Amino acid sequence: MSESETVQIKYLGHTELREFGIIYSRRHLQAMGDKGIFPPSHRLSPNRVAWRSDQINDYLRTRPTDGSPPPQLWPLRPTHPRGRGANHNYTKPQGRKPGGKVVKDAAGKYRYVVPPEAPNAP
Repeated sequence: MSESETVQIKYLGHTELREFGIIYSRRHLQAMGDKGIFPPSHRLSPNRVAWRSDQINDYLRTRPTDGSPPPQLWPLRPTHPRGRGANHNYTKPQGRKPGGKVVKDAAGKYRYVVPPEAPNAP
């Protein structure tokens, strides 16, 4: 290829993927991309993602026809915990200890006070 020749990379949006027979939802394509099965998407603007046409052709060419699992062609994406409570530590006790009460101290601040535990009498 000479210096004067440039390579045009064509990007395909979600609707253009249907022309190639790829009818998965956007969320499913993202999950497949996270596993490295589908090409990674490229963000073109804040509300638009697209895939490179050469990578889509590679994906279609390597599809298994005998029922075997699909090959991993792209690197796995780093994942982060999602959803509510993803950073929650379930080993840490939650809530207040039973038997306590809220009192106002000398400085005027409210505090939760737990009475000292009584020693076990025989």
